Amino acid sequence: MWSLDLPYTAGGTLTAEFVQQAVVPCGGFDAYVDADNLSGTVMARPPKNGDRFTPFGMNGTRLLSDYLTDRKVPRFERDMPILCDENGIVFVAGHTIDERMRVTAHTNHILHYHYEED
Repeated sequence: MWSLDLPYTAGGTLTAEFVQQAVVPCGGFDAYVDADNLSGTVMARPPKNGDRFTPFGMNGTRLLSDYLTDRKVPRFERDMPILCDENGIVFVAGHTIDERMRVTAHTNHILHYHYEED
């Protein structure tokens, strides 16, 4: 089981709600995750040096900083909320989810996160 703690908003608002199905495609400010794959407390926080995750659709882990560099995200735009559980990054607001959070045909509970910039 898991709980939700969303105090960090970094220039915007992060909301969460359970939905019946994922909307595909969705923009980078929306994420649909398999809620059954979440562990412990889910919290929003700023990016940290050394953050690693497996971007959606990829194999192997990447440094978050390398992922953002590859996508040519300027340094001044890198203070987006990072949603994490006890196993690591769940959602990089404005960009992507971690591969382990992918919604599949076997998903029973879908959680929709939405980040809206101020």
